Amino acid sequence: MIGAERPTNPRILFININPRPEWSRDKTLIYFNNGLCQVMTHVKKSGYNFDLLDFSVTPIRKDEFVEHISQGRFDVVAFGGMVHTLWQMKEIATLVKLVSPESCVVVGGYATMLEKDAVLQWTCADVAIRGEGEFALVDLLERMKQGRDFDGIPGVAYKDREGVIHPATIRKPDLPLDQKGFPEWDLFDIEAYIQSGSKLVSHHLGALRNLRFFPIITTRGCPFRCTFCSNNPIIQAHNPYRRHSPAFVAAMIKELHDHYSINHFKFLDELSFLTKSDVELLLDELDLLNLDVTFEAICRVGLFGESDLALAQRMKAAGFYRLFYSLESGSPRILQLMNKQISIEAFSTQKQVLDAAGISSGTNVIVGYPTETEEDIAQTFKVCRENAILPSVCFLLPIPGSEIYDLALREGYIENEQKYIFDIGEQQYLKINMTDLTDEQLYSCTVNHLKKIRDALSLDVPDENLICSVNIGGKQNGKKTLFVS
Repeated sequence: MIGAERPTNPRILFININPRPEWSRDKTLIYFNNGLCQVMTHVKKSGYNFDLLDFSVTPIRKDEFVEHISQGRFDVVAFGGMVHTLWQMKEIATLVKLVSPESCVVVGGYATMLEKDAVLQWTCADVAIRGEGEFALVDLLERMKQGRDFDGIPGVAYKDREGVIHPATIRKPDLPLDQKGFPEWDLFDIEAYIQSGSKLVSHHLGALRNLRFFPIITTRGCPFRCTFCSNNPIIQAHNPYRRHSPAFVAAMIKELHDHYSINHFKFLDELSFLTKSDVELLLDELDLLNLDVTFEAICRVGLFGESDLALAQRMKAAGFYRLFYSLESGSPRILQLMNKQISIEAFSTQKQVLDAAGISSGTNVIVGYPTETEEDIAQTFKVCRENAILPSVCFLLPIPGSEIYDLALREGYIENEQKYIFDIGEQQYLKINMTDLTDEQLYSCTVNHLKKIRDALSLDVPDENLICSVNIGGKQNGKKTLFVS
């Protein structure tokens, strides 16, 4: 309860939500939650103990969860998520408050960036932390010990005893990234995550069998403003683009390699490399390590030009076997509407340079942009076919905070905002069609183009897996479940 004094440290429960509850570790890869691990690490360093329920590693029944909350008598229950996991956050918050009304439910992640503090309006959560949560959560815990409210804590929005919502002020980053140190990975069952990687087989990611896979975060934020992305000025104020130093990244790689035998690293950033200098400085550090490991990372179209083959070859020698860079559209007109700030020529040049260096390429395309025609879609897949690449496909999904979302609201594509957000799903599903094509035309046109590319490249990908690696139709169906039966 907010405002109740506690002479001792509050009892804390962290919950790691599985963003895809139907994808368990016995079936496929589950991604390690570096963000939550970083928060837990700082909370522990600040002198607090806590429990963890990790739904990704150990799914539980609803009655087991209720019993855990009832027996634990937690003062704080903390978890976070993306907008497409808001339905899970709501269910967890409801159950916690039902079983333990005195518990303070604290939520974080991108879902808290919804306008008008919607996450507090639409769920039973008591507190929403915007931006980086490590220091904000500790500030909150200190206030709880003192019996004080949370007024004035930057980045913290909360409900008072009367249910009035107090909005958050912007919380700029508290420390340079390197000073945060490494996450304490052993706070999770790290081996369960590593072992899950061996079960993934995907035509986009390849097979990770016999590899000890682990994702790392080397940057935060993104400096660009694509119209389909939620990276708006508010998010950029809380989470500006920053990067760890090359020495820090190399030291983290060595630590994970030496202590956990990790031999394949995925840079799980929004943008791993912004400039060629970023690449060169990291390669200098990796050369000193001389480890037998491999990497995949994310960059932008245009990072490599015709004169950059030597740099690409150096990346290949250092272990980079795959780079992911998004085309999004092969139509110059649609690219301009997206504010993507890339060219198709630069995409083709980069693909050719990486091919020559022996580095695999991955890309993404978005289908269903407003005013997009079958001719625009054909241009997109023509670029992919000419560059011998089977893309990962997303149907345009208006994400809260993006310009496209605002357009969808204004034009009436979204009639009930709350219902839309709780049912939003993921981008492989065709949820809202903002083109003049029918749903069937849009879906079948996309699949037919993908089939032609698959056949031209002689890839063994079933029709049902061309858009998503789970077996779905054109739209998402079925009841969502958080707990196991």
